[in-house]
Amino acid sequence: MRATRKGNPVKLGIETLKREVRSKKVALLMNHTALDQQGQNLIDVMPAWECEVVFLIGLEHGIRGNLYQNIRSGPDQRTGLYVHSIYNFSNPRYHLDASLFRDVDGIVATFQDAGVRHYTYIAMLFYQMNILTPLGKTVWVLDRPNPIGGHMVEGGGMKKELFSSLGVFDYPLRHGMTIGELATMYNQTVLQGKCDLRVIPMEGWERTMWYEDTGLIWIPASPNIPTPMTFLAFATTGLLQNSGFSCGVGTTYPFFVFGSPATRGNEIASQLNALDLPGFIAIERYFQPSFDQESDQVYHGTMLHIYDREAFRPYRTQLEILSLLGREYPSGFHMENRHFNRRNGSMDVYDMIIRQEPPHIIIEKWAENAKRFEETRQPYLLY
Repeated sequence: MRATRKGNPVKLGIETLKREVRSKKVALLMNHTALDQQGQNLIDVMPAWECEVVFLIGLEHGIRGNLYQNIRSGPDQRTGLYVHSIYNFSNPRYHLDASLFRDVDGIVATFQDAGVRHYTYIAMLFYQMNILTPLGKTVWVLDRPNPIGGHMVEGGGMKKELFSSLGVFDYPLRHGMTIGELATMYNQTVLQGKCDLRVIPMEGWERTMWYEDTGLIWIPASPNIPTPMTFLAFATTGLLQNSGFSCGVGTTYPFFVFGSPATRGNEIASQLNALDLPGFIAIERYFQPSFDQESDQVYHGTMLHIYDREAFRPYRTQLEILSLLGREYPSGFHMENRHFNRRNGSMDVYDMIIRQEPPHIIIEKWAENAKRFEETRQPYLLY
């Protein structure tokens, strides 16, 4: 007997989507988080909707969410549908040839986003919108919650020269929008409203909700996001990727911990706590990644214990962390500058670290940027 979930505060627009795609031929831009209200993957249920799924478009980590690298195109083992992968860690392509869409009516996009700009899923959608717009094809977006809430905006914007799969237009690191709202904003501001975009809204979602408040089934959004709270940690230490310091990937608590074999985690924790930043305390933690930055050495790190997620400000916290590490361990940063700056959206943070400048100037600038964006995003909010 199929499992059912009663009394969910939030309901996905599955029935509306079902009506929209009836008798259509579609491609499915998705991954393993493309679940309906009962936890069934849309690959499995859509054939009963009187529509034809012609092929699949795979995001980072693959359509089943099980791939960490070597993400290649090929047939899905279960359904036999061909998967066109648009993300390969060694050779990201981001978009597909327009000829592939000749015989479809459009694409259905459905996946769980992070609420954080430097997470590739949203950019993958925008790249496909760029291709489908001049073809006159439809883009259906089955909207899903922002897992870290829709009421908080933080962080800097995105410089055009740094556009990539980590951000393809100018919006903050923590944007407080759903994928449907962001797609609407992208369509109106970048594509001048020319994309035939049809957002299928949720029922019952409120901007103050965290993922756990929605009643929706949780499934890890990627291999290194095991819990909804990890998204908040990712917003804090995710910018340490490509820096030379570990952010805990390869451990059982990714993004909650950071450090290296040479750092003194107790001293970093003490200095962070002395700043009296809201919503968390820092504690010393030893760890040893088993992959990603696999090492025979033990890392001496610092762990974030977030006890008040409403008060906690991940992007101010991460600037203070980067500033501390840059000042105390300047030789520890082995940056791939281009990748590091793409995550940040500008070169300001890199310059702060190299020059060992205090972070308050960037903090003030980011606060002003967030306030402006809260006004800019208003016409595109659906909830």
